[in-house]
Amino acid sequence: MRRTSHQHGSLKLADRRKGKVWEFRWREVQIDGAICRKNIVVGTLEEFPTESAAQSAVDAIRLTINRQTPQQLLKNVRVETLVKHYHEHELPDIFSKQKPATGSSDEHHKCYSTQYAYDIYLKKWVLPRWRSYRLSEVKAVDVEAWLKTMPLARGSRAKIRNLMSALFSHAIRWEDVPLDAALAESLLKLRLTAPYNRETDWVFASPTMKGKQPLWPETLWRRYGRPAVKAAKIQKRVGFHTCATPTPPCSLRTTRK
Repeated sequence: MRRTSHQHGSLKLADRRKGKVWEFRWREVQIDGAICRKNIVVGTLEEFPTESAAQSAVDAIRLTINRQTPQQLLKNVRVETLVKHYHEHELPDIFSKQKPATGSSDEHHKCYSTQYAYDIYLKKWVLPRWRSYRLSEVKAVDVEAWLKTMPLARGSRAKIRNLMSALFSHAIRWEDVPLDAALAESLLKLRLTAPYNRETDWVFASPTMKGKQPLWPETLWRRYGRPAVKAAKIQKRVGFHTCATPTPPCSLRTTRK
């Protein structure tokens, strides 16, 4: 199989019967190693009057087509790009500017009112504050301080906090957030000594369930969290969701490797 390389693709203004549109082209390597050329219409010249505006819209597409690219090449992903990617995949009805048909069979599909509310929060609060930040620069303590200064009700601040968490969870699922080196080393050591260490096994597999299920969060905390806190001689009260170091505002999940 061909080695995967980071793709920038090409953007050009194309003539269509309905007017000029921005067209993005890239190459995709198939399973058999063959190269397939792909293209997609990003938007019209009216929607993106400058090439710079169109390139900004394309950044989210590049995240998708470069999923297999080594993470060091994606370390400069900014919050604005992540938000656009989140719009496309998590707020599809808002992204496509059309209301969904009633009775959707997809249980993970957010209702239109929820998508609309998320869109408002992202545009009015999240982007103005964090737009130009790289993902690795967004720290939990800074997000917490920002939330406290908002002239909003507690419930609204909680929704924005949860939305920030959802954004970074989305980035993790699409592998846009690199692991801290110390955490990566610890997980590697765990994998080397774990009885269930295949690619399809859980990171924290339950020995009681013979690896078929992960450990529950509270079990993880008792087994790993409390001993770590004790070894570090931390005096203050620490819980499962406490951020002991400045890290992106996302919680630990018992997901597969």
